[in-house]
Order: sequence, then structure tokens, then C-alpha cells
Amino acid sequence: MRDAILPPDQLKNLFSGHPPLEFNAPATESPLATILMAQGREKLKGALEERHCQPGEVVFWEDDPADDVYFILSGRAAIVKGNIAITPTVLGYREAGDIVGEMSLIEDAPRSASFIALTDLRLLRLRRDQFRAMLRRETELGMGLLTLLSHRLREAGVFRQSDAVVEQALENKLVEVHTEHTQLLETQRLRQETMDFIVHDLRNPLATVISGLSLMEVTFPAEILANNQEMLDIMRYGCERLQRLIDSLLTLTRMEAGEEKFSFEPIPATELAASLSKRIIPLLNSRHLHPVFNAPPTLPTVNADVEKIERVILNLIDNAIKHSSPEQPVTMEAHSVENNFVKFSVANLGRVIPADDRERIFERFAQMTSTDRRRGFGLGLAFCRQIVQAHGGRIWVEPLPDNKGNRFCFTLSVAQSN
Repeated sequence: MRDAILPPDQLKNLFSGHPPLEFNAPATESPLATILMAQGREKLKGALEERHCQPGEVVFWEDDPADDVYFILSGRAAIVKGNIAITPTVLGYREAGDIVGEMSLIEDAPRSASFIALTDLRLLRLRRDQFRAMLRRETELGMGLLTLLSHRLREAGVFRQSDAVVEQALENKLVEVHTEHTQLLETQRLRQETMDFIVHDLRNPLATVISGLSLMEVTFPAEILANNQEMLDIMRYGCERLQRLIDSLLTLTRMEAGEEKFSFEPIPATELAASLSKRIIPLLNSRHLHPVFNAPPTLPTVNADVEKIERVILNLIDNAIKHSSPEQPVTMEAHSVENNFVKFSVANLGRVIPADDRERIFERFAQMTSTDRRRGFGLGLAFCRQIVQAHGGRIWVEPLPDNKGNRFCFTLSVAQSN
């Protein structure tokens, strides 16, 4: 038998989830113990021994051999199953008048649970052979034991009833959760169908507007075009942004269905950044923002689907434009290699994104908790994350030094040389 004293936190766990115990003054000796003591001390000498246990002391452990039985003279104890240090299950409490451990002796089996003192505990210990001899010899002891066993059977019936109530409650909760899950799936399906309709209904009128703009630039006199160039640029930028939004939504849908195809190819990182800057710099100038472009000429080749990565950067630029004031800089950079990855970034001086939102803004249809942010569909950044992750990279946002703005960063892996 292993003796042990539980630490305070483990002893406290034995009370968790159970009604508080009302500890009374030490009870009188149990009827069964009285029967034993009535036989005379000389007769019991060598058969019984008294044991005192302090709170938290383990009288015996689950799976210990059943060598003896205990009569509780005073105090309270817990019968516990399972790992006491992690998830103990309290099967019940025992107090003065109870016998503990007799079932294991009768069945000649290991202990089915641990026996732990909750208060100062006073016990009488009777060894296996003496216990069996007394059962054969003492009728009153046998009847007392039968009465105790009958009481425990009634307790077990109450526990079974309680378990049935809990089981029914769990079944009802499972049905409720299943219904909610079905409703959620139906809501998602309807939302997806609605988005599909919206996308297809937008493509045709958008194509008409873009064609109309192109026709105006071809047919209008040069003087009229010059006088309205800024307005035309704004209109074209709006059309291109809407086109990217539609394309992003379609791409996300195909990726979720596993239908999107990628065309990876090696391309020098500096070349990729430079080609994009040619498109981005005029765009920023037209929005009265100051473009800043930095890319070392010695950057290695990356492996990328160029068309999709260009859309990632353009989405990040769109995001920077939305949250920048006129005359502010928007910086695009390609950084040196870090752990076999090239880092790209787009920075602006807009309001710093709160730490709690820095992961969530990359989720589909996500909105910042801040109320002063302009609303959007939350698709651009979700598209960026899906594409970058499909390239084996990662994407994140971080505040600029002194919280002067935000820097959106993503990585692309360096192409392996043959």
C-alpha cells in the first residue's frame, strides 16, 4: 500500500463540482464498530488497529491489492476514481458509520477506487483473514454488512436515475446542436448562391462600363479628354477595383471547391516588384499619394503564379489607398532573403489596426471592430491570405515604428536552382 498526502490544490479538486460538505463534529462510533468492540479487546487484540489520517491523506489507491477493510469512526472521506492529479471523479463521500473496502475483500479483487481523507479521519482497520472469519462467526456483523450493501444499492439506483436525466438532457442538446448546424449550413449555402448571383449579375454591366470608358478615350476630342482626365482616371480605377473584387470572390470560391489552378514559374523578385511599380506609381499619383518603391537589385528568383501575386499586391495597394490621406506616402518594398523567403510589403500611414484585429481582418467578410473604419466586403485581404498560403508563404500586418501606420507583409519562397 502506498501512503501519500495530496497537495492542497489536488485536495481542493475533490470538492469541485460537488455540493459543499457540511462537516459536523466527530460522530459517535459506528454500529458495526460497536459490534466489533463488544467482543472484547482481548478477543480483538491483533485483529483491529486504529489509524488516524489527516486531510488529503490517501488511505489506499485505486488498483491497490485489497488486504484490509476500514471502519470510519469519525470524519469524512472521498471515494475517488481516475487520475487524482488531472481529472478525478468523486464517486461519493463516506463518514462515521461507513465501511470502506469490503467489496474488494469479498470479490478478492484490486481496489476499484481510491479512499482519501477530507477531514481528520479516525479509522479501524481489519485485515482480510480476520474480516472473513468474523463474517462467518458474527451474525450481527453479517446483517450490518448486508444493510450497508442494500443502502449502497439504493444509492446506485438514485445515481442511475440522475444519469438517465443527464443523458436525456445531453441527447436533447445534441439534437439542438444538430439543428443549428443544419441551419448554419443552409445559411452558408444561401449566402454562397446569393454571392454567385451578384457576381454574375455584376460582370456584364461592369464590362459595359469599361467598354464605354475605352470608347470615350478613343472618340472624345483631345481637349475634352485632357480637361476630364482626372475624372476618367477615377472612373477607370473604380472599375478596375470592382473587377478585382469580383475576380477575388470567384477565385476564393474556386479555391474552397478545390478547382482553382496555379501556374508557378520562377521570376526574379526585383523584376516582379519593378513591373508592378510601373502600374502602381501612376495609380498612386492619380490619387494624390506619394509612391515610394524600394527593391534591392540582388534579390533572388522566387517561385510564383505571377498573375495572382500581382493581384495580391494590387489588393494591398487598394487597401493602402482606402486608408491614406492625400499627400501621404504609400511604400512598396521587396526585402532581402529571410530563411529562404523573400519578403514583400506595402505600408501606409493610416490609422493603426488594433492588435485584436490583426489576424481577423484576413478572414472572409471580416470587419474591424473600430467604428471609424470605412466598410468593405472583407474579400481583398481574405483573397491575399489564400493566395499567399497556396504559395507556401505567410501574410500578416504589423504597426509601423511609433505606431505611425500599418505595414502589410507577405513572403514567397526562393526558387530552387536546378
